[in-house]
Amino acid sequence: MNFKLNQFWLSMMIFTFLIMCSAFMIFKIYCTKTVMLVEWEAINIMGKNFDLIILLDLFSLSFFFTVMVITTSVLIFSNSYMNSDTYFTRFHLLIYSFVFSMIMLIFSPNLVSALIGWDGLGMSSYLLVIYYASEKSFKAGMITALTNRVGDALLIIYIGLSFYLSTLSASLISSMALKPAVSLALVFLVAVSTKSAQIPFSAWLPAAMAAPTPVSALVHSSTLVTAGIYLMFRFSCIYSENLSINYLLWAGVMTMFLASLSALTEMDMKKMVALSTLSQLGVMSLALGSGLPMLGFLHLLAHAFFKALLFLSTGSMIHACGSYQDMRKSGSVMEVMPVSSSVMLVCLLSLMGAPFMVSFYSKETIIESMVLMNLSSLPWSLMIMGVLLTGIYSMRMLYTITLSLSNQATLHTKSDNDLLTNLSMMVLLVPGTCSGVMLNFMFFKATSLSISTIQVKVMIYIMLLTSFMSLFLMKLLSFNKAKMTQWVWTNLWNLPLFSGMGPLSLLKFYGMKLNFLNDYSWMYSIKTKNILSSSEYLVKTSMMFNSNKFSRFISICLLFITLIMFM
Repeated sequence: MNFKLNQFWLSMMIFTFLIMCSAFMIFKIYCTKTVMLVEWEAINIMGKNFDLIILLDLFSLSFFFTVMVITTSVLIFSNSYMNSDTYFTRFHLLIYSFVFSMIMLIFSPNLVSALIGWDGLGMSSYLLVIYYASEKSFKAGMITALTNRVGDALLIIYIGLSFYLSTLSASLISSMALKPAVSLALVFLVAVSTKSAQIPFSAWLPAAMAAPTPVSALVHSSTLVTAGIYLMFRFSCIYSENLSINYLLWAGVMTMFLASLSALTEMDMKKMVALSTLSQLGVMSLALGSGLPMLGFLHLLAHAFFKALLFLSTGSMIHACGSYQDMRKSGSVMEVMPVSSSVMLVCLLSLMGAPFMVSFYSKETIIESMVLMNLSSLPWSLMIMGVLLTGIYSMRMLYTITLSLSNQATLHTKSDNDLLTNLSMMVLLVPGTCSGVMLNFMFFKATSLSISTIQVKVMIYIMLLTSFMSLFLMKLLSFNKAKMTQWVWTNLWNLPLFSGMGPLSLLKFYGMKLNFLNDYSWMYSIKTKNILSSSEYLVKTSMMFNSNKFSRFISICLLFITLIMFM
């Protein structure tokens, strides 16, 4: 216990120091308006220097500050949530390796050095997903690993093609002829879309909820899933052609609509939060594909704070309800768990884009900018439907968890008295509610937000409309009917069959066939099998003769003799 306590306080001191350093650097770079490149000679082999270059600017330091604050909160929460776990130290080491890989990715000025952190994220996230060592965890880990390996391979292909063109500069590649530039841009976008879970690579994110809740709060809300979005933002000059922009636009709007629609019938709390994360990742891709990279990055930071906070409040309820993740098992928690319920209310209001909440300064500005653009009717309609469905499933989740009747027999085991859990949520509550104003001032130099009264009224009307629609749908939808439709909705339109479970099932089937032929050989499958079937027939015949069914045996013999006579 003393070792765990010392480890906890040491990690808190380190991450608090990193938060203070990053805050000081952000203030210095913001005031001086400078960009710093730190070059460090990492390895010197036979006169060849291998330098590590670190890029320190407002964007990388802001993202680093966000990751450090969320990591600190998650470590505080995990000290309570996983205190009785046998491999608590191993869990912390995996978290540290993941955070180190994320830092390598954040401060890398080029894709070659970013590939180190990119591969480290894939490996450490796989180990965190399979932490519980169950069949469900292994399946989820395999889907996550296979999807991430697709992105790794495509990123290596992009770097190889860049070497073939004799340049690694994204601006020079984008200024080349049309075909090489578009081809490389599409390879890059598909590569980074794997970790950001864009269509058709969306199936791994809900499956990764088999990991512990602290892992979901850190990995699947603000770090791993946003690594692809961050690279899209950092190297946005790569995809400047219309074809690349259209791919990113359609991937974002389809991901947003797909995740929002799938969340309508989901009953697993963690998977529902994961689907909401998937929907907001679609919003970020939509902003990047529409030529609004600053708004996309602003929403990335804002979303990271309140989504990690939502995961922590959800994990607190799951822990108090005896590890039940079904929303119907955790109803009526408003009275017994007021802190977690209030935090969840704040997070869901931010998710819906309530006026003056954190995502109102990013998400609603993106939606407003998209409405003012000259978009075609189909992506515009899908975007509006995604916004409405986000409000519907958010209100449904809030009503089902906090106000509806619980299916559990007793509620006396639920409580909000854990100090570390409440402290972890309080660490994120302030940036999860108030960071929108600060981020808007930092990136847009806006001392005030220009909001028309019509915009505020429309947002209030949309929230009221979605609230009533969610209550109506909860009464209307019967989960005993239309099971095929429900199965398609909750399974992301059968994307797991194509991205993970389908290929894995084929590999398992043919692997069992090969194992059978290898272990028992062709002789067993052809000759021995026939001998066994013949022996089984003779035994059955003998049993029939010994069971006094002699007349049946005589009849068979006479039939056999008759057939021989007429042949």
